[in-house]
Amino acid sequence: MTTGNRYPKSVMLVCALLASCTSTFVPIPPPPNDSPPIVKISNFSPGGATNIDKESVSSADGLSAQVTVSNKKKCDPPVVMIMAGASNPAGGVQELEVTTIMLPGSNPDLIATTTSSPNVSGQVPTSLSIFGHNDAPGPDAGNEPIFLKFDGGPLGCIRSGQFLVTATARNFNNQTTTLTETVSFELTDNGCGCVS
Repeated sequence: MTTGNRYPKSVMLVCALLASCTSTFVPIPPPPNDSPPIVKISNFSPGGATNIDKESVSSADGLSAQVTVSNKKKCDPPVVMIMAGASNPAGGVQELEVTTIMLPGSNPDLIATTTSSPNVSGQVPTSLSIFGHNDAPGPDAGNEPIFLKFDGGPLGCIRSGQFLVTATARNFNNQTTTLTETVSFELTDNGCGCVS
């Protein structure tokens, strides 16, 4: 995981994919009338240099997903930018957290969290988004992009790699949804001067 340039102009497209860039406000309902949030993770290729087979995954389609990436240019390791959103029209979203782990590790490389609270009218936002992290110690979300960078060796010598991305959202009645995606890369063209 690395940080780098700020968002490209096409972030607004990703914002539309997340469908949580703008939020309406609703009262907090009793628990039986509330719903766990729907969580989405968007996978974006900075500069279009990486092939990604699923640009967006949603908890509405299942709580886990497999995403495969490959390099478009020979010998260039793929890079994936991650964003996440959660929505709950029934009763709002109180917290959204994203973690990334480079496998086979078990400790998070990055944690980004954002929260909301009731406004002066007692209403809460129906959605939250994480577009990046704060590039500092602590789990706060920010505007530094979250990159998954498959850089496990000298240029052109990468064989494979995996990241586990987890997004968890909670509503104001403590109902949660956790969506995980495993992002995998495998080198298919070894014509980069590597010795097998």
